[in-house]
Amino acid sequence: MAAKQYDASIFYNDCIFLKYIGYFVILFITGLSTIPPVVYEAALIDGANRFQVFWSITLPLLKPTVVLVSIMAMLQCLKTFSTQYLFTQNGASLGPINVITLNIYQTGIKVAADWTRKRDEYRIIFDDALSNMATIPLVKA
Repeated sequence: MAAKQYDASIFYNDCIFLKYIGYFVILFITGLSTIPPVVYEAALIDGANRFQVFWSITLPLLKPTVVLVSIMAMLQCLKTFSTQYLFTQNGASLGPINVITLNIYQTGIKVAADWTRKRDEYRIIFDDALSNMATIPLVKA
């Protein structure tokens, strides 16, 4: 059973990844094309090797693209909540598809709903106890 859950998790994550990988690659290629070649030429004239060029020029100049792609990937992950929610409502195991959005729902919204229900139950019990106390005649000793 555990192997099937693991396989389902890999399959689902791969599908989500492959669905958007082309779009993200296009964004990175566009980000790379915005870096002026003059900067690379200046680095080579200064004697920088390929690693230094990548680490000191390419990566810092790609920072806006990395931030954009990271935010978009996170938003795409958040959009997958409905799929996981529907899977778990029909009796599927929570283990293979327990991603952050489903985890937020399970720990936040469901726990809050349970707490509200329990609070209302305690309020009813407390109100009953108060009403019972009000009917007890006060006797002077």
